[in-house]
Amino acid sequence: DLMALSSRPLSPRIGSELIADRADLLAGTHAAEIRALLAGRGVLLLRGVDFSDEEEIAFGATIGRLRDDFGHQVMPITFDRAYNAKYADYFRSNTLWHFDGSWDDIPPFASILTPRVLSASGGETEFANLYAAYDDLSDADKAMLDGVRVIHSMEASLRRAVPDPTAQQERDWAEIGRAHV
Repeated sequence: DLMALSSRPLSPRIGSELIADRADLLAGTHAAEIRALLAGRGVLLLRGVDFSDEEEIAFGATIGRLRDDFGHQVMPITFDRAYNAKYADYFRSNTLWHFDGSWDDIPPFASILTPRVLSASGGETEFANLYAAYDDLSDADKAMLDGVRVIHSMEASLRRAVPDPTAQQERDWAEIGRAHV
């Protein structure tokens, strides 16, 4: 009993809600279609699927190679230093701008976000389609940007959250590295 994969756009240029059977998602039945839709729309919403951590890992493995970030395939995101003191500052630094694996030569194909505890207020997650933003630039602006490269360093991000780091924090940040994009 294979349920067809369907989707509906969430906005004109980014994001689609994916409508599929939970069992089919876990079995990888539509993996190629999901990868193609994700590549074309950038963000997919799976409403009400409610995967456990183990199921999230199994689903992720159907659409690509999983990676361990900081020793975790599912990274609990919290600002609670009692729960995760080592990464609380890192997570706080992501409130301004973030994309997973920005320091890697080849960033991950996708990330999976699953809310476990919702905040009473705020908590919005925003996404941007940088391909569309670039396409919207004038030819003159595109020419001006041609050849521009940037260096992303975790230190630059983390200094916004921790303006007076300890020497150990600076050493930890340096281990994460820099990416020349």
